[in-house]
Parts: sequence; C-alpha cells; structure tokens
Amino acid sequence: MEEGIAVVGMGCNFPGGEGLESFWKVLLEGQNRVADVPPERFDTSFWSDADAAKPGKTQTSRAALIDGFNEFDHKFFGISEAEAEVMDPQQKLLLQCSYRALEDAGIPSESISGTRTGVYVGLMNRDYEMLRNNNPNTISHYNGTGTATSVAANRISFTFDLTGPSFVIDSACSSSLVALHVACQAIQKGDCEMALCGGVNCIIEPRVFVALSKAKMISPEGTSKPFSIRADGYGRGEGCGVLLLKPLRNALRDHNKIWGIISKTAVNQDGRSVTPITKPSKVQQAELLRGIYSEIADVQYIEAHGTGTPAGDTTEAASISDAVAGARAAGSKPLMVGSLKGNIGHTESAAGVAGIIKVLLMMKHETIVPSIFYSDDSASVDVKALKLHVPTKAERWESAGPHGRVAGVNSFGFGGTNAHAVLKEFRYGEAPAKTGLKLCVLSAASEKSLIQTIEDTYRRLCPTVDLQALSYTSACGRSHLRHKYRKAFAASSLPDLQNQLKSTAKARVEPARSDTRVVFVFCGNGVSYRGMCRQLMREVPAFREKVQEVERIFNQHETICITKRLCGEDCDFNRPGVVQPLLFALQVGLACLLKSWGIKPDSVLGHSIGEVAAAHCSGLLSLEDAVKVVYHRSALQSKVTGGKMLVVGNVEVDRVLEVLADFSGKVCVAAFNSPRSCTLSGDADAVDGLHERLKLNKNLFLGVLDVQSRLSQSYDGGGS
Repeated sequence: MEEGIAVVGMGCNFPGGEGLESFWKVLLEGQNRVADVPPERFDTSFWSDADAAKPGKTQTSRAALIDGFNEFDHKFFGISEAEAEVMDPQQKLLLQCSYRALEDAGIPSESISGTRTGVYVGLMNRDYEMLRNNNPNTISHYNGTGTATSVAANRISFTFDLTGPSFVIDSACSSSLVALHVACQAIQKGDCEMALCGGVNCIIEPRVFVALSKAKMISPEGTSKPFSIRADGYGRGEGCGVLLLKPLRNALRDHNKIWGIISKTAVNQDGRSVTPITKPSKVQQAELLRGIYSEIADVQYIEAHGTGTPAGDTTEAASISDAVAGARAAGSKPLMVGSLKGNIGHTESAAGVAGIIKVLLMMKHETIVPSIFYSDDSASVDVKALKLHVPTKAERWESAGPHGRVAGVNSFGFGGTNAHAVLKEFRYGEAPAKTGLKLCVLSAASEKSLIQTIEDTYRRLCPTVDLQALSYTSACGRSHLRHKYRKAFAASSLPDLQNQLKSTAKARVEPARSDTRVVFVFCGNGVSYRGMCRQLMREVPAFREKVQEVERIFNQHETICITKRLCGEDCDFNRPGVVQPLLFALQVGLACLLKSWGIKPDSVLGHSIGEVAAAHCSGLLSLEDAVKVVYHRSALQSKVTGGKMLVVGNVEVDRVLEVLADFSGKVCVAAFNSPRSCTLSGDADAVDGLHERLKLNKNLFLGVLDVQSRLSQSYDGGGS
C-alpha cells in the first residue's frame, strides 16, 4: 500500500527535556512536569490569588514549562543578534524543532533548499507581542517580523529556502491538528511536495492566566487530571512539535525513515449546537468521528483531547463511545483512551501535534503509556458502560487487524473547531543484511564541536543500533560540506565503531582543506579478474542499472553478456573484444555511482580504454558514441595477436630506450606513464627476452600485462 501521508521526521521540545527521547521518558514514566512559574516569566506574587473573584488575579501560579526557555543559537540560523533579541520565543522554538525534524528525517538542509515544501503552523497566543508593545520606546524595526504571527511560519520558509505555501493557523487549541489537516490536503492536491507542520505555545505573560481563571477553565493547582473526579480545570503547558510530511510512495522511493502513516484527517465545527460558544458539543464531536471511522474499524487507541475539565472530559468520552467504541463488533476489546495533558499540561496550540508525536512514539516502542491522575475508583466517566479503557500503567500494544496498530488523535478548539487524525503504523519488510565495512561520517563547524559530536555518538551507540542505517544517515542525511572539521570511520561492526570513536575523541583533528580537487582516473587493460563486480551488481542499483544500460547499447553492435561476466561468469580476459567492453562498463558504472553519491570530479584522466570512458564521463562523448568507439577499437585489436606487454618501473625511461635498441624494433614503448615508468609492447618472444634481461636488475619493477594483443604499436592495425 502506497497511499497516505508518511511522517518521515519529528522534532519537539516539551516539558521534561528537548527531543523525542526526553519526551518519551516523560510519557513512559508517567511524569507530571508541572512546576511553579519562575520570576523570569512574571511576578506570580503580584498576579496570583486563591480568591478567583479578585479582579486582575489568577488562581494558579503553576504550569508545565520547558527547560532552557528562549535559549537560541542565532548564528546557527544566520540571524543577527539584534534581530534575535526581539524575536518571539515561539519563532525560535519553531526553527529549532523544524531543524530537528529535518535532522531526524535524515534530510540535509541544503537538499531541501529551493523545494516546494510547505509550512503550516498552529499558533494562538501572542504573549511576547503584548510584552514588546507595552513600552513604545523599545519598539525597533525588527518588532514587526519579530512578533507577527504570520512570520512564525514564514521565517521557517525563509531560513530553509522553502517555496511551498507558508502560513499560520489559529483555531485555538486545535490549531496544530488543523494545520496537519491542511498540510495533508495540500500534499494530496499537489500544492507542495513535502510539508513541515506543527504547533507552538510559550507562556510568558500572566494575562492569559487571568482570563482563563475568570472563565473557570484553569485548574487552581495548575494540573490537568483527565477523566478523574479530581479534575478541576486544565493546567497550562508550553512546548513545540514539528512533523515533516511526505507522500508515502515518495518516502518509499527515497528510502526515508517512516514513523507512521497519516491515514485520514477531518475537521468540523460545533456551530450553534451548544451554548455558550466555549461549551463542547457531543453531537458534533461524534459526527466528526463517525465520518472518519466509517471505513476504519480496527482502531485500538484514541489520544483524547482530555484537558481535565469536567464538562470537556465527559462530553468527549461519550462522543468517542457513541461513534467508535459502541459501534464496534460485539465481543471487541474496550477501546483504549488516554491523554498526555496530565504529563505536560495543555499546550494549547501545540496540543494536537503533541498527541500525534506521542502516538507515533508508542507505535515505535509498541507500548501504551499510562494516563496519569486516572484510576478506576476515581473516574469521572463510566468506562465500562462506555466500552473504554484508560491505561494506568504501561502496557504492551499488541498488533491486531490487517493494518497493525491504528490510533486516532482528538483536538478541540474552545471556539468549536474540532479536528481528528487517524494514524497507522508502517511495517518495514525484512532488509537483507549487508556485509563489509560501513562508513560513519561526522562533521562540525569547530574542532571542539566535532569532538563533542564524536563523544555524543559514542554514548548513543547501543546493541539495538542498526549500523547500516547509521552509516547511510551519517553520510547522506547530514550536512557536511559547510563544516571545516570532518572525520570518517570505516567500521565492520558496532564494537569496532565504538572503539574507533573512543580512541579518536582525544585526538587532534585538522580542518579539511578548502582547495581539495577530485580527479577520476580511468585505467587501461591488465586489471580485470573473474567476479570483480559481483557484490556491486548484486547490492548497488545505481551501478547495476548503468552497466545494464551500457550492455543494451553494446548489443546493438554485438551480443555480449557484460552483466553476467562482471558477476563472475567464466570468460577469456585476454580477448580485447571481451575485456575492453567489461572495463569500459565497469568504469562508467563506478563514475555514475560516485556521482550519485555527490562525488563529482574536477578533472578526468584516462589511459588506453580508460580514455574512452573518461571522454564519456567528461561529456565529450555520448554513451552511444563511446560504446561505438570501444566496439570498433576492441574489434580491430582482436586482429592483432601474438604480442605481449610489459610494465617497467623505477628506472628512467631514457635508459629503457637504450636497451630497446638491441631488439631491432620488435619491442617499442606503448605508453610513457611517468619519467620513471613506461609500458612496452611487442612480439611475445622479444618481450620475454627483454623481461629476462631486465630481471637481472633487482631494483626494477616489472609486470607482464594479461593481454594477448600488441596494443599501441605502430603496426597494430590502427587500433591504438
């Protein structure tokens, strides 16, 4: 199945630590990350009061907050210090998480540059803008871009040079899931080829707390307690999550990592089905779910909006039961339902994407995490009657049904905009294990950063790491060219790589030379052997396909089984009509493979048959013309038999010429390789006699080439 949208990368920063591993630890361990709001955010002693009736006061001074708030490496993103100073921290988080999503996907920023990639961001709160505009004297020319909600998406597009649609969506707490819905539609319609989508929320300013307290929405304890009779409102949380989306068929084609598949999304509105506007509608929530699950019967888990408000939780549980759990076949297991709001609070415009990331992490680890603050004896909903199950401890997520693990994510806005997404796990086929050395490439902008990268890689290696995947991602999924400090490790196993990393961590690393030039040298006869390309032909499609293309063109002149002979089929390597087409195909295939890896030559050189391959790879000869030259060249040389060739090295060529005078023109110089090396060609008997004579000098290098033709001689029939 190649339908659906693949999630190929994820980046996040939620309470409990930056990154997917930290987020998973919070969820798996059932942590509650609520803490006192620090004075750097605002003065809680002034703004908070237990008496909710007091004007201008909030009932709570607690929230779930991220670590390292507003920390930002502006130079890394090419932003001046002056501009970064007045950027909304939400813009900074979005940039960081977008980079992390690309990094997680193994897509270097330079490879996505200029692509039709869209950016869809959910964002509702404007705390920073309120703060910046409190004092007119602090307003600068960067205020407009630094605080505009539109720029939260546009800055991502600008930084990574993305040319697809780019805008912010505000549907309150459903913003990021609505952004996901719009992004999936845009990809399906062809508006963009990929999309970065997500949401962000930062808690900076106290007035939102005050408004929520007056509306009786916020928990005095600052903690969400989903589906519990102790629930007394929601606890606020902050954070950011970004997904990189791509059509599944393209992700498979490009060998991307696939976290899961967005199978279906839907959005609707409460309208005036309930009043006031902030009251959730069971009717419209159920209508949304019925529409999306009309053709999906095997969902096992739903990540609820579950904010911990008494009205919201009971309404949502009833709508899930009516539309999904109650509609399943008799005898089905209860539908599992959970909410992460007890862990990291209600992250508002980032809540939907937080739920998506949670579900995808659970699919990866095949584990349902606990929904904290809930217990059967303190439930606010009758889960048995509703055919629901709220996990209170980590449980193994068993795969069931033809689609494997299937889950839904709810997200509702307080203005009545409801969104839902269905996710399916992606099942990888068994990949054949590949033997041989694996290359792990690391780079950084400074020597110190490279050493830190080496140490970090060493720490993260564990027995479950796929060395082949690590090799591919490190080489092809990271940016290296802009980094001056680089190191490559050729390892046969994980322990081998660990040992190399450990021994290199304390070694000095020299910066890469900026004037390095790449030269491709194409060789002549005498280097072929049976089965010389067996592994390349079997395991490397780019090489195999180019060789097959060469073979098809050769067969227009003469049938020759190039692919079989390169794979090891027995053949006579002494015949020019055999070995020269093989060497040509081999070298053209290798050049094509290197270019597909991004290794392109500044210059090309060729010797003998290698001259033809070099001429083609430089663009001077088309493949058809080059094959024609090789065919006629080898055909003519096949007519010249009885000869022999000898390589002579480690001696001045002039001294060799003096010796040749004694052989009456039966041996001549076929090629001047260097001032101290040449290749001789002539009658077999004469070359043998010369060989015996030269062997008396033990300092010479002598090598008989495995050819039967007298190549490159004046009387070789014009085949030089």
